[in-house]
Amino acid sequence: MNRQAPRITILVLTCCLAASAAVKPRARAAGVPTVLHPEVVVRHLGGRSTAREFGGEAFDLQARRRREVVGARLGRRALRYDDGAQALTFGLRAAVGRERGRNLAALRALRAARRMATAAPR
Repeated sequence: MNRQAPRITILVLTCCLAASAAVKPRARAAGVPTVLHPEVVVRHLGGRSTAREFGGEAFDLQARRRREVVGARLGRRALRYDDGAQALTFGLRAAVGRERGRNLAALRALRAARRMATAAPR
């Protein structure tokens, strides 16, 4: 194995796990080749690395950061639509019993993030 393999593997896994379209152009611009291996399967286990740090999934942090980013990049109107879509998604999933506890926790975190934002001085 050559010395480049670990670097390339880490970059590709980062691209895959981050699901970010912005990573690939940066890699290309840096001269790092991107290679597709369709036989590779990535299985997401859901928040295992954050569980140790946050005592479970970091719903509060995720809700706050999502609202900050959507609001800053897309504006207030988009933030209202995104909040509604998130609430509808989590609420409907919980209502039909799909990962009920997880979706209720995400919905509570969204509500808390909204309350925190309205209480913050502007």
